Amino acid sequence: MPARDAFTAAAVTALVVVPLAAQAASPVLTVAEVRDLITRPDCGGIDAGTPEGAALRDRMVAKFRQESGFNPLAVRVEDENRGIMDLASKDAAAAEAMRRIERGQTLGLGLGQVTGTRNLLADFGAASVADAVRLAFQPCAAVRASVRHYAADLRHAMRVMDCASAAYNAGPARTCQDTGYVRSVRALQAALPSAVPDVATFPLPRRSTRRPPVPASTVEVLLPVPVDPVSAAITAEGTP
Repeated sequence: MPARDAFTAAAVTALVVVPLAAQAASPVLTVAEVRDLITRPDCGGIDAGTPEGAALRDRMVAKFRQESGFNPLAVRVEDENRGIMDLASKDAAAAEAMRRIERGQTLGLGLGQVTGTRNLLADFGAASVADAVRLAFQPCAAVRASVRHYAADLRHAMRVMDCASAAYNAGPARTCQDTGYVRSVRALQAALPSAVPDVATFPLPRRSTRRPPVPASTVEVLLPVPVDPVSAAITAEGTP
């Protein structure tokens, strides 16, 4: 998910909850709908009943706003940087995505803008690229895949949300860099209705993998055991 700073702090004012009935044919979701998807056990599975869980829920909401503008049919050609295509249906989005993938283009797809065939297969747990592309435009599946991806980034980033956000956007090499993307996501999160303040760190599992399994009902990084990230990093280095 290469760096995309199109939505700056000035775009925070765009976070208005608009009823679906007022959106005509637009597929764009509201803040409330995205929050619901993130906490549904069959979608994101984040337990927002704890301060850590609520903060992570809101960080994911801000990331979806930054990545796709809450448009579940978002298709972006990464190497052209021309913005999101305006597609009318899931079938149209999937057909356009497959056509461009077959031409060798790198795309960002869906709410979380999952990028690259390798990430598509891993994040969606799909047997084929075509299956993953279809899932990318289903809001529940897209949220589940993005939460899975971000949970792995959190583990690698010693549970620091800004560090994980940088990695989600630009890969592990950019972990903990305070990029324009990270600053924008942070501002968007702070502007959410009833925003929950950031919780800096989350528990680090004993071992980390790029795509660990995420339980259907929770995200294991949310256990309320705050640990200083520097101490955790030192401890992790000495863990066999």
